[in-house]
Amino acid sequence: MADRGEVREYEATGVKKDGTAIECLVTVSPWYSETGTVQGYQGLVRDVTEQRRAEHELRQSEERFRTLVHHAPEAIVLWSLDTGKFVDANANAERLFGLVREELLELGPFDVSAPVQPDGRRSHQVTEFVEAVIAGKTPVFEWLHRSADGSDVLCEVRLVQLPGNQTLVRGSMTDITERKRAEEALRESEARFRAVFESAAVGIIVTQSDGAILQCNSAWERMLGLDAGDVRGKGFLELTYPEDVVASSRAFGQLVAGESGSLQLEKRYVACDGSIVWGSTSVSAVHDSDGELKYTIWVVENITERKEAEAELESSRERLRNLATRLQAVREEERTSIAREIHDELGQALTGLKMDLSWIADRVSEGENVVRDRIRSGLSLIDATANSVRELSTSLRPAILDDLGLEAAIEWQTSEFSNKSAVQCELELRVGDINLGPERATAVFRILQETLTNVARHAGASRVKVSLSEADGGVILAVRDDGRGITDSEVASARSLGLIGMRERASVMGGRLEISGKPGDGTEVLLHMPLA
Repeated sequence: MADRGEVREYEATGVKKDGTAIECLVTVSPWYSETGTVQGYQGLVRDVTEQRRAEHELRQSEERFRTLVHHAPEAIVLWSLDTGKFVDANANAERLFGLVREELLELGPFDVSAPVQPDGRRSHQVTEFVEAVIAGKTPVFEWLHRSADGSDVLCEVRLVQLPGNQTLVRGSMTDITERKRAEEALRESEARFRAVFESAAVGIIVTQSDGAILQCNSAWERMLGLDAGDVRGKGFLELTYPEDVVASSRAFGQLVAGESGSLQLEKRYVACDGSIVWGSTSVSAVHDSDGELKYTIWVVENITERKEAEAELESSRERLRNLATRLQAVREEERTSIAREIHDELGQALTGLKMDLSWIADRVSEGENVVRDRIRSGLSLIDATANSVRELSTSLRPAILDDLGLEAAIEWQTSEFSNKSAVQCELELRVGDINLGPERATAVFRILQETLTNVARHAGASRVKVSLSEADGGVILAVRDDGRGITDSEVASARSLGLIGMRERASVMGGRLEISGKPGDGTEVLLHMPLA
């Protein structure tokens, strides 16, 4: 109860008729008589249930706001325009400034500003942004603040005036020091790339994922005699020589599909004047985080002069091969002709001479022994000469090669080799009805002859195996010995004229000769000769 002359307020919980509880604010005041004595008391009861609920929700909202502010990812401060001091700061602001909240509340923005801001202006000009805030704007600017350890930290600041309070400004600050460093590093990297891109001696083209040219450097423009405006936006394949479009499309498709990160290929391009430009092209793909192709980088080295030189060299080699083929054919023809002349003319002459001596011998009287001895000596000399004529004729061109074929000639050659050398020769023939043609058959036979000659002269072998077999649309002649083994340097030596001749003889017929050896483990010669 209120004391005499005292008015009091109480909060109480009441119950409505329907049993609902309500919050009440009770005001009790005394009631006086005419004489000034307290006659009683009167009370005023107000239902404040909704007011108390609103106050409770406001406190919860403020608590949630404070929790949100203090746990926000950026640094947040409240700044009083009246005092020029901070009135609140969250945990990130404490970390950003290197000060605890109590220390920050003793300071203001100008106390922690660096002497000079990023734009070169003095920090006191931050007031310009405050004026913008008061005018209803939300300025964003870069601010360099001085941390407690003396280091300068660059922040991006956003100022907002608090609703309903014209003296409080909320500042949200994000440390952008590393971002600015990264941006500067990126600018430097882009500058370096641009310098390399433009000064490179090779052509560089950047294309989009659809193959459209995004940019190209000066070397590429000079290479094709084009301007950047002539090619930018065009499809890369539009500048490709028609016969190379399929290969280029296939390579580009592999990059798009992610089958390869980079490719190497040689292709032709069409210059502005219609001429052909050969390029050694390196293609690299750049994909995004999802693995999708963003763009491709084509690095093109102009190899037109090299290709022209290679074409001229190949043409020259082709002419030399044709000449060598013709010379081989002429030599074989001459050998055949000489062999026949020797065999026919000298053989017939020696046979006639032997018949004449035999006729004379039959008519020499019994007493002329000296004459008979001379005749017998002459007949022996004629027989020896006839054998030499046959051997010389056979060595020039064995008739068995023309009459009975390559297999019979190889059998004869290996037999002759075994008889004339101390090397045991093993022969294995695994060919059926195969027709190499006379020129290729002769080449195989001559290479066998040269190989066996080398075995006899240089290998120091006791055994050699010769095999002839069918394989891959042709024949393979293999000669393996158990000698000292040829060395790599001997195989590659420019002085090994016999080996060079064997390779060239195989090459002009479209064949391939392989020679290998191991020290102490013999030598192997493999001849791959295609069919005619």
